[in-house]
Amino acid sequence: MNLKAVGATLAIAGGLSAATGTVYTVGVDHRTGRLIRVPARHFSRAVAARSIPPAPVRAKIVEAREIRPIEPEATGRRETFQGSLNDLISQTAYRYGIRPSFVHAVIKAESNYDPRAVSHKGAVGLMQLMPQTARKFGVRNRFDPVENIDGGVRYLRHLLDQYADKDLALAAYNAGEGAVERYGGVPPYLETRLFVPRVLRYYARFRVLDEPAPAQRAKRLAGPRIIQSTDQAGVIHYATETQ
Repeated sequence: MNLKAVGATLAIAGGLSAATGTVYTVGVDHRTGRLIRVPARHFSRAVAARSIPPAPVRAKIVEAREIRPIEPEATGRRETFQGSLNDLISQTAYRYGIRPSFVHAVIKAESNYDPRAVSHKGAVGLMQLMPQTARKFGVRNRFDPVENIDGGVRYLRHLLDQYADKDLALAAYNAGEGAVERYGGVPPYLETRLFVPRVLRYYARFRVLDEPAPAQRAKRLAGPRIIQSTDQAGVIHYATETQ
């Protein structure tokens, strides 16, 4: 359809009749479908003015809370943890005084979150426990995530207490305490030399998602509450509660 031609037709068809003073507009003949001139009064109708009541204002109480700054080390690309294991890992880690992100880093490097993982040396499960380590920490079923994580975290706690150094603790976790003692530091094994920095890289990434321990959670501050409200335009307003 030629839009310019239609526009010109509409402009000519509409207008004011000099003879009658009647204002015409353009309509459509429902029988033929053709454009015809129709008195404008046929299309006019009154629209009653009415007031529009303001939308209700939604308000809620926002408690003032202490904001804990993120540590400088806790920066980097965010990583998503593996769903249902989060609570188990967090609870176990906090029980033994270790950051959940550190445990996540070890699990990521050891088994990539596969509870059925078995190494060529016989290490099993999420935290790749060897038979002697499992016996030492009372783990009966190394494939059970609950037992495996509990035993692995307890072993990490033991190594961190013994060496007071993450690098040495991780080296001992991977190569054994005897190797660390024998070499007086991180053993020169390629696997161990790669394992330690890999875990520390994961740790630096995962720390961004660490939740504060239950005893360290943000506490409510004394003082008036903050009132948050949203007006009909969607703008959020804050005001201090008056006593």
